[in-house]
Amino acid sequence: MKVLLVGPARLTLEEQKYATFPNGLLSMAAVLEKHGHEVKIYDGNIDVKQPADFVDFAPGIIGFTVASGPKITDAIVLSQEFKQLIPAASLIWGGTHPSVLPEQTLIEPYIDFIAIGAGEYTLLELVEHLETGATRLEDIKGLVFKQDGKIIRNEPRPFIEDLDELPNPAWHLVDVSKYWATSLNTSRGCPFKCTYCITPDSTTVTGPTCRYPVSSARYNISSRIT
Repeated sequence: MKVLLVGPARLTLEEQKYATFPNGLLSMAAVLEKHGHEVKIYDGNIDVKQPADFVDFAPGIIGFTVASGPKITDAIVLSQEFKQLIPAASLIWGGTHPSVLPEQTLIEPYIDFIAIGAGEYTLLELVEHLETGATRLEDIKGLVFKQDGKIIRNEPRPFIEDLDELPNPAWHLVDVSKYWATSLNTSRGCPFKCTYCITPDSTTVTGPTCRYPVSSARYNISSRIT
C-alpha cells in the first residue's frame, strides 16, 4: 500500500530554518518499507510541496504526527485539505495530542483512526488490515477507531522492549541538507514518573534492550554525514 506520512508545520517562517529531523516519521516509514509498502514523507516545516502535489501518489492512508498547542491549526487544515483532495484515503493521527485526548480528537469527521503511543506497529497492522484484512481492527493494539457511531478504544500497545527489532530510520526519504542539524534517538523511555509528564504511563524503561546498539548508532551517524 502507498502511505503518506505528514509532519504539520509547527514553526513560524523565521523558526523554520531550525526545523528538527522527523525521527518519528522516519522510524515508522522504515517499518512500513521493510514490509513492502511504499512511503513518502511530507514535512510541513521544510517541504515546498503542497497537498495537491500528492494526489497522483494516491496514498491509501495518510498518517499525521500531531502535538498539542497553537500550532495544531496546521494539522487540522492539512487534514481537511487532504481529505478533500484524496477522499478514498484513510487518515490517522498519532503523537502526543491524540495519545492524550484520543476520543476528543476522533470526534472530528476528517480523522478516521488514532494511534496511541509508539506508532510503528500500530500503523503497520492498520495498513495491512486496510490492504488485505489480515488483522481485525479490534485486534490492533494502541488503535482507536469509529464503528457504528461509537468510538472504540483497543487495549494499549506494549512498550517496544527490544529496539534491535526496529530497522534503521528511513532518512533517505528526506533531504537531509534542508535541516540545520540532524538528531538520532539512541534510546526510548524514561525511568521517572513526573506528575506533569504528558504521557506518564508510557515512560517505561525495561533494560539494555531499550537502547539502540552502538553499531546502529554509528551507521546512522556515518550515513548522514557522507
